[in-house]
Amino acid sequence: CLQSFSMKVRYDQMVGTLEAMMATPTEMNRLLLCSGLYPLLFSGVRIALFFTGALLLGASFDGWQLLLTVPVLLLTLVTFGALGLVSASMTLVLKRGDPVVAFFGAVSFLLGGTIYPVAALPDSIQWASQLLPITHSIEATRLIVLSGKGLADVAAELWVLAGFAVAFMVLALLAVRWAVAFSRHGGIRTY
Repeated sequence: CLQSFSMKVRYDQMVGTLEAMMATPTEMNRLLLCSGLYPLLFSGVRIALFFTGALLLGASFDGWQLLLTVPVLLLTLVTFGALGLVSASMTLVLKRGDPVVAFFGAVSFLLGGTIYPVAALPDSIQWASQLLPITHSIEATRLIVLSGKGLADVAAELWVLAGFAVAFMVLALLAVRWAVAFSRHGGIRTY
């Protein structure tokens, strides 16, 4: 989600198709959104194949618990998709890769609980992990899948993820609108 939109914008800039797409009557918001959907759908197929492979190798999952993770997954996808649209906006304006996504991805990987639980971090750093949406997504998923908790038990994490999703969607809409207007009016000129 973080990279699919900006990578597609950067690719279209490099091969010269971005200008042709911007010249069509299609809204740029729609072009940006649709351009990053294929990698997301392909990732969904890969995840399904991983689960199928795990089942074939003897892993067992409670289907109900996996189904309960769908709201967590959807809120996480919306949140990171919005951040991906912000990244695509930055790429559209800067005409280079977006360092914000690289930094955000690295911080999320290190502090978000992907490698080790957040509780294993020093107390002085644990507060920072609560500012990352991935922390709440991973915690909710762990509680549902590994501990057998229900949606009521992870309501706090779901509300936090919903807040991130709304805030980042507003930010994404503003960023895309600004980037498109900036690009259509000539952008940064270097002489």
